[in-house]
Amino acid sequence: MSWINKKIVLSLTALLIAYLGYGQSPCGNNLKLDNKSDSNFTVEIKTNSAYTCELYSLINGEYELLNSVNGYGNGLKSFNDLDNKMIYKVLVKFDSTNPLCESRQLSGITL
Repeated sequence: MSWINKKIVLSLTALLIAYLGYGQSPCGNNLKLDNKSDSNFTVEIKTNSAYTCELYSLINGEYELLNSVNGYGNGLKSFNDLDNKMIYKVLVKFDSTNPLCESRQLSGITL
């Protein structure tokens, strides 16, 4: 590959990375475990878009949907009266066109 072709490939790669947002924080959608106790936990959602927050429980090796709530913007979501012997997962699906920003999840949550 000639020097000019290498330079063109590098330039196009840099443009693609900039276009897709890989060189910086791709989005402001975040999810973290805020608090937990014997039978409940709370997650903190940070976003400026609409989202669906889903709670799953691991049953017989597969996650099964227990609860789903919709929201918009920053907030806390609490899940109460849970079995402390189970393993949980929270999946938040954001209203985003960027594939890197479509969802966040917390897996393996135990009480």
